[in-house]
Amino acid sequence: MSQQEIKQKRVKIFDELSKIVDPEIDMSIVELELIDEVDISDSDVKVDLHLTSPFCPAIYGFKICQDIHDNLLMVDGVDDVKVNVSNHFMAEQINQQVNNSPNPKKAAGGSQGASQAGEPAKGTEGSDSASATTSSTTTVSSTTASASQLGESPPPSSSTDAPQ
Repeated sequence: MSQQEIKQKRVKIFDELSKIVDPEIDMSIVELELIDEVDISDSDVKVDLHLTSPFCPAIYGFKICQDIHDNLLMVDGVDDVKVNVSNHFMAEQINQQVNNSPNPKKAAGGSQGASQAGEPAKGTEGSDSASATTSSTTTVSSTTASASQLGESPPPSSSTDAPQ
């Protein structure tokens, strides 16, 4: 892969990362400087990051990491994404859940809903022949874990019981 191709892929990756918003703060994770390192090796990407605090609600940490995983898989030329969150009380569980989540580029039909000719059959994990011919710029929100699965209760709903 040429230096120019790496630069172009890096720009596309950071464009996708900048679309991911911390749901608690409502700011881009790039703007919040949560990304520590992005390693690009051919079609594989590894993202190291930290969250806003070691006790950031796990459901938010999971959503951010899952969005990184899913959004970067939509970048042309990216076939596998590994996310590594650190300095968080549930880092190991978040990393395991996100990195073991389905990769639509390695399964027939993918997340686009239509099977494409030449795609590998389901269960061909690690196949080098997987390729994507579609791209999307929409933010994926495929958070599948509930708060109880992550070991915490959902955030309380806010109320405005101000005396009058």
